Amino acid sequence: MINNITPIFTIIGIVIGWILTQFAQWYKGRKEDNRIRKEVLYYLLEIRYTIPRLNIMNLVDSLVDRIINQLPEQYRLPETRNEILKDLPATPIVALLKSQVQEPFIEAEKNYKLAVQKLSSVNPILAYKLSGKTTLLNYANYIIDHINTLPVDGTEPFNADAFKKFLTSTVNNRIIDESINDFNYFIKNLAWKINPFLIISIRKILKQVDPGTTFDEEDNKLFDNIFSHLKIEK
Repeated sequence: MINNITPIFTIIGIVIGWILTQFAQWYKGRKEDNRIRKEVLYYLLEIRYTIPRLNIMNLVDSLVDRIINQLPEQYRLPETRNEILKDLPATPIVALLKSQVQEPFIEAEKNYKLAVQKLSSVNPILAYKLSGKTTLLNYANYIIDHINTLPVDGTEPFNADAFKKFLTSTVNNRIIDESINDFNYFIKNLAWKINPFLIISIRKILKQVDPGTTFDEEDNKLFDNIFSHLKIEK
């Protein structure tokens, strides 16, 4: 009787060993896939954070407001305000535009290419869908190309009116809104695959992801440069 049972235990042991080996390989593979997904998720969040910067009309308004608000009160009147804006030096203004738009989108393009490349190894279908979302970057490059044509000679004033006219005819909020929706979809999809509970945190992040216009220390130096060029009496 014992001799008859022994082969059965042997077979059961082999089966259990095979199952445990397969589970270990699956777990190891899933862990590596999730490591890649987390990396891609970071890249996509960085891109999503950058998208609102393409609403460049808001950026120009923020630049002008920052300048006007730091002027003595008598220069904030409409008649003197417009005269002041005509004297804005081109060099620091163009540098601010590049800081706020060009530099972040150069980084966003790198992140986009890395995201597609890495995602293709764990989810080729999602990577293929992501690879077709180039409208945003093409649009950003169009804006950046125009910024690069602006005068940077320190003796030339920045033509704010002409630049705003260009933006009025160029800014496409539909592209910005669609890109936000697209990247929200990819971010949520990845978060769900990493851990369904992660989607809760991601939704909170996406609600708070529009940073508005912020200026760092280097930008503040450029503003100082602008004020040093303005011919005003305090």
